[in-house]
Amino acid sequence: MAWQTLHCYFLLVLSGSTASSFPTIDAIRDLRGIWFGNIFPRHGLHLLYWFVDQSDVSSNYETIQTNFDPARGDYGFGYYSNNDSFLPVLTNPKREAYYSVGDISKKNSWGLPEYVTESYYNSLKSGDRNRDRIIVRVVQANGSNEFKLDKVFVTQLHPLNDNQANMIDPNHTYLVTFDLLREIQTLQVLSRRNDTLAGLEEFLTQAGYQTCPTPEFRVCSSKSIRFQKLQMVDIKTVDDCVFLKLDVQPAMNGYLKMSWSKLPKSIMDLNMVVALFNDDTSTNMLAKSPVGNETSGTSDVTVALTSGLQVRLLKQKSLWDVMEKEIWRGAEFDSSYSLIPVSLKGYDASLQLYAKDGYACGRLFVKTSFVDWKEVFYKSWVGFYSGNSLNNNKYYTFQWAVSFTKQSWSEEIPAYDVYVYESRMAIAPGVQARFMMSKYNEVARTAAWGSQT
Repeated sequence: MAWQTLHCYFLLVLSGSTASSFPTIDAIRDLRGIWFGNIFPRHGLHLLYWFVDQSDVSSNYETIQTNFDPARGDYGFGYYSNNDSFLPVLTNPKREAYYSVGDISKKNSWGLPEYVTESYYNSLKSGDRNRDRIIVRVVQANGSNEFKLDKVFVTQLHPLNDNQANMIDPNHTYLVTFDLLREIQTLQVLSRRNDTLAGLEEFLTQAGYQTCPTPEFRVCSSKSIRFQKLQMVDIKTVDDCVFLKLDVQPAMNGYLKMSWSKLPKSIMDLNMVVALFNDDTSTNMLAKSPVGNETSGTSDVTVALTSGLQVRLLKQKSLWDVMEKEIWRGAEFDSSYSLIPVSLKGYDASLQLYAKDGYACGRLFVKTSFVDWKEVFYKSWVGFYSGNSLNNNKYYTFQWAVSFTKQSWSEEIPAYDVYVYESRMAIAPGVQARFMMSKYNEVARTAAWGSQT
């Protein structure tokens, strides 16, 4: 009898950790009733919209196909150990795993679109700016490198003033149903007839995203969902409700240009400048340029293009000011230019082009299960090219695949080993990396650098 009692207790413990034990979110309107990214500067709703936009949600089955690989760390995904077992216990850990996304402070999250990250960068003093997460369950197909996602959870971290700060809060974790995912996907399909962000605005409105009671809210109405944080800017007309954008763009010879677009007209007489900083935490200004009367423009800067660089919009200091007044921050520059790795056809490996200190570099992701990759790739090489139209024998420089250096990578992608090569070819628009299996037998090429701008 004692054994039977213990056995029943054990089954109860296991059954308590099932997907069905979590509250479910079945429709967009249900998002109004939970505390998930629904008020500035939280980013959870924006993150969920992006996730669906990058996914193919099956209309008949409860599976999701994606154009990214969570196990590879794309867009900041990281392995979630589930050590506290508050998520359903995996029945086959060799084929199943949990991964989370949403920590914008991580370098490999910098590939997320600006509409997801802008609140984070422009609410530095808020403890809520980086709390939202999405957790997915990834299932690997038997005898194949194909995978699918079959569970999606939305959750948040405990607040910073809590003794469990930076840990997942089980009491604010919800299972997202496929009905909700399909509803968001339908909204996106319908909205693309107009513009990419139109669907986001509609989604945020339906989900009850709350805006701060700022003066511009009365003018911009729902449009102010994007533009909460224009400090010291007196927005007077709907014309000022624009998608202000600041970013780093590649220039020639490994350098960069600061770019700005759609600055509110009401600030153009306030002596505005764009300035370049090493990263989001830096106070060291590397360069600055006046914007004059140009609401959109670029400024060439002789600073080597590398990861983390950030453009900020400042008001020039007057005789009475100690320093410039910060208005807005762009995202930190993603060294891969927001391009995920390209798969090597037929192999458990992928290739990524990125910039470091002004030079073109290559990164190989090799699955740990691909144990004999050095034998298979013994005669393989990666070439760097100045343009997409060049023949394979017209490379600028190359490196043997087996000579790439193993990188000390985060434990967040245990399914992959990462190897890098830093060339001496200056990064510039059009540069490309290609993987040759042998001689000029190409199996993969990256997109031409800067082709997505």
